[in-house]
Amino acid sequence: MKKTYLLIALLSLVPALNAQTIFYESFNLNNDPELGNTGGNDNEWSGNIANSAALITDNDNWNLAYASGAFECAKLGTSRNAGYAITPAIYCQGSVNLSFKAAAWGDDTDTTLMLEIRGGTTDRYSFPIPRHKWGEYNIKITDISEKITIKFSSLEKQFFLDEISVTLPDPDEADIYLPKGNMVDFGLAGYNNNGGTRTIEIVGVNLQGNISATITEDYQKAFSLSSNTLPSTGGSLDIAYSSLSEGYYTAYLVLKGKDKNNKQIEKRVGLSVEILSLDLQGDGSQLNPYTVNDVLLLNAENTWSGVQYWVVGYILGSVGTDSNGNFKEINATSKTNIVLGQTPTENNINKVITVELVSGGAAREALNVVENPDGIGKKVMVRGTLDKKYYGVPGVKGVKTEEQYILFNDITAIHTNATLQQKIDFNQPLYDILGRQVPPTYKGIVIQNGKKYLIK
Repeated sequence: MKKTYLLIALLSLVPALNAQTIFYESFNLNNDPELGNTGGNDNEWSGNIANSAALITDNDNWNLAYASGAFECAKLGTSRNAGYAITPAIYCQGSVNLSFKAAAWGDDTDTTLMLEIRGGTTDRYSFPIPRHKWGEYNIKITDISEKITIKFSSLEKQFFLDEISVTLPDPDEADIYLPKGNMVDFGLAGYNNNGGTRTIEIVGVNLQGNISATITEDYQKAFSLSSNTLPSTGGSLDIAYSSLSEGYYTAYLVLKGKDKNNKQIEKRVGLSVEILSLDLQGDGSQLNPYTVNDVLLLNAENTWSGVQYWVVGYILGSVGTDSNGNFKEINATSKTNIVLGQTPTENNINKVITVELVSGGAAREALNVVENPDGIGKKVMVRGTLDKKYYGVPGVKGVKTEEQYILFNDITAIHTNATLQQKIDFNQPLYDILGRQVPPTYKGIVIQNGKKYLIK
């Protein structure tokens, strides 16, 4: 009996070994009920199942918590502890397709599976999963530079997981996607806002004719587009929100195109902006970053989120701590962080913010004041997640790559478009700070002939 189960498990791996599949996990080696491999694929969803067998995986280097081997699948979590499964590193670039199966434990209703993807982005991170049967899911992961890991977890502690597959896209498949994820969050703006703009990149693959762009479900007429048409290969599109009163505004950007068989391809992109009853100078975008004072005001209102924002300020030094690790003074002795002020002469630690410089990153190398003491007093923009208490004061965390900081002394010109015409040759290629070629209508930092310009 055991040999038969093993043969079935090995045969089940065969479909996954096609040229397009780069990762496949079947969990089929968990196939012996006598060892406790019960639940899931034997149509048992609760009770005394999958509570004694360790989970066996096809691939090494999984990171597992409260995982057990059900029948040819995984069970994550217990009645007391939430479980999760994190894949090994999956090496790839560009975009991939992820598919998996999941099911709720027992009679649990409203069970939600959560995805956390490191190294890539997607337009969907939560999935309602059914009870007493499998749900099947397919998503695209984009913006991959080298590798990804995928974490599966649930808000309801226990769930079943099976048939995880990561494949390369079909080269002939038509698609529309945003390299940076299918959500445009304008972040948090003050009541005194005059509106704001985001420039997004849209990619079309194997489409016939143009891509149409429209805004729907914009019940308060908050958003507008610079154009309703893009070429079949995609391009840059400006999305703006108007001057708004306090509130939370949402809508959808709908992108449509047709494949070679005239079948319609549609992508929906969420839009959102929150207007606060605060006198903020910025909105967290690259064109209109939060100031240090903005971050201090936001901290008082408890409005932090996991979104990354741009913040501008002057480098004052690094955090000096007392014997208990508390922020005591501003000095120039640490490479791990910098302190920003609203002005270059601020010395009150209650009026500054802290910035984490992640180990091994270009930001630490360029911005730390131990190795770059001449940076003290210079104006800088950084992009990271806002944190209420980094060394006991509001801070910006996760600043690591070259794309997450801009030293203003590196920018050759900050001018209006009219003045820039004298500085930039718009007939020659322009590049953003990621090295991607952008059109002359692009808003933000551009690079030409090794010099940086800020186009507003």
